[in-house]
Amino acid sequence: MEEEGKKILLVSSAIPGEGKTTIAVNLAASLAKKGKQVLLVDCDLRNPSVGKFYNMDNHVGFSEFLKGECSLKDALFKQEGGNLSVVLGGSAVDNPEKLLAHKNARRFMEAARENFDYIILDTPPCALMADAAEISELSDGVLLTVRQDFACRRQIIEGVQMLNDIGKPMIGCVMNMTIPQLSKSAYYGYGY
Repeated sequence: MEEEGKKILLVSSAIPGEGKTTIAVNLAASLAKKGKQVLLVDCDLRNPSVGKFYNMDNHVGFSEFLKGECSLKDALFKQEGGNLSVVLGGSAVDNPEKLLAHKNARRFMEAARENFDYIILDTPPCALMADAAEISELSDGVLLTVRQDFACRRQIIEGVQMLNDIGKPMIGCVMNMTIPQLSKSAYYGYGY
């Protein structure tokens, strides 16, 4: 992403419970520890959960900004240590597709692109909701989280197809919560 000047990464999964928020939070923290200015945005406006990782209430966040009820400055929380900022999801919204398609979402991403090295978007599951597709139009690429033995193949394929239809590159896939297979031979247990 850095080589191509891409900054906005959407993190999603096919269905709930695959660990996409954990991946988004940890990725944002890792990039910040490397000295990058990082913004983590909770774009799951139906079920905002990034705040739980930081013991923060969702009173003001992305949904309030999109509705025009607060400024970007009011929605932004700078984490101690300097390089990581967080925008919580805010109050839950029943039909966030319209908010995510609003000009305020584009304005938000443009401002974030100017002020941060990376913007990590934690979105709802892509196989179930159109929300991820709506916000993915503003991203530069997609990282799909897949939990081992959790979502069925059809759900994963539907999620990938939905994201591919938007035309954003799939930068990668994280296989999450894997259970290592034990092997009798150390040779075959390494990378095979």
